[in-house]
Amino acid sequence: MPGEAWIAAEAIAKQRQQPVDFADPSDRELVLSWLYNRLVRFQEKTQRYAARLDVGWDDDADERTGPAALARVLAAPDLFDPALQLPAVEEREQRLAWTAASYSEASAYGVLLDRFDWDARELAGHLLIVVGTLRRRLLRASTVVKRQPSLFDGVECIARDFVPTVRARRC
Repeated sequence: MPGEAWIAAEAIAKQRQQPVDFADPSDRELVLSWLYNRLVRFQEKTQRYAARLDVGWDDDADERTGPAALARVLAAPDLFDPALQLPAVEEREQRLAWTAASYSEASAYGVLLDRFDWDARELAGHLLIVVGTLRRRLLRASTVVKRQPSLFDGVECIARDFVPTVRARRC
């Protein structure tokens, strides 16, 4: 507050083109009134004109106007709701839990499919193969992993940030 008083006194002195005399009661009143206007009166102006979301929230009047409409506009989409995101994250972790125990081609494809949101067309495009070839490779990899586990199962795991090497196309 004392710092604000000195700033106010400086602003008043510039405006009047003479210094503020703190011994003079009228100058002290002028500084105090300037401080009141700056720190109290105009500070509350934003709150005075702000929309109140808590008033009329339970009215069944018009849903298109008033606080209900403003609250609907300000609300974040369900995509950002942590309570709705948690089951999706847990399901994703469950889907990929088997990849931690297996060091196989099938688990590598599982990691890649998860990275491409389980969209086979996107993954096939990234690997520069057709979707049919990708499906055959997935089927072959799952058959092999069921019949013959890898020597590295339980010893190594495929990292979630695994990136396959892509060969350049020959023309």
